[in-house]
Amino acid sequence: MHAKKHETGDENSFDALAILKEGTDKVDKHLLFKMNSKHMNPSEPDFVFKSSSVMAKIALQMDIDGPANLLQLENAYFDACHSRVQGFKLLGLWVFHPALKKIMQLATMEIKSESMSNIMKFLSLFNEVLANVSGREGYKFNPRVFLCDEAGSNFKALEEVFGEQFILQQCAIGCQWHFKNNVNSKSKDIPVDIRQKFVDISTTLCHITTAKQYDEVMEELRQLPDKGLLKSWLQWWDVRRSHIFPPFCGAGFPGVNLSEQGNAGWTCGGVK
Repeated sequence: MHAKKHETGDENSFDALAILKEGTDKVDKHLLFKMNSKHMNPSEPDFVFKSSSVMAKIALQMDIDGPANLLQLENAYFDACHSRVQGFKLLGLWVFHPALKKIMQLATMEIKSESMSNIMKFLSLFNEVLANVSGREGYKFNPRVFLCDEAGSNFKALEEVFGEQFILQQCAIGCQWHFKNNVNSKSKDIPVDIRQKFVDISTTLCHITTAKQYDEVMEELRQLPDKGLLKSWLQWWDVRRSHIFPPFCGAGFPGVNLSEQGNAGWTCGGVK
């Protein structure tokens, strides 16, 4: 059952969730961990946060400072699905399980928007679940890599919840698949005669291995006769180079946000 209100504005759905939570709490209090209706508590947004003790134990195994195990080599993937619950975004945190050979959902939260404050709430609630399961007060999720889309709200929320070092130590990175999509989208704004050259040069940024190569490719892009249309675009990505490009975010990190696979499964059964 999802956090979906009736068109009449009543709270039947949240009332039903409260009844459901009474039952799920007997099995695992983290299944329907926390929720809120603005009609009951206007100081908080409408949301439903779900996880489980089993998923929390998997996330705890991902701790790069914990005992050696295969999950320490895996990355956390974060994204939002827009077509699962009508009127809500579905934030999801995922990991690929090396033994089960499948991507697994660690936690979800149904929320109205992907604002920084809402993403912070998601991350903080997941940390609370991990602290409960581990018995370590104040514990915070500590994966090898946290991969998300290049939305500013994602990185700002990560910095607020985990601290500046989490970003500086290259633990948070972006998705190269979305960068390539952005390149294709931007190509429509520039002259046709240099469009393909722009796409070809830009996508090489995902495969370079040194800072020198990065500087050379960026300079090649700056020299394109684009009538100044690329200046702000190049500046925007240059500021975020440590999130995306191998010389700055580390070789061997994934270029694709695997949460897209999970979202695809959700979308198939969700709102059209």
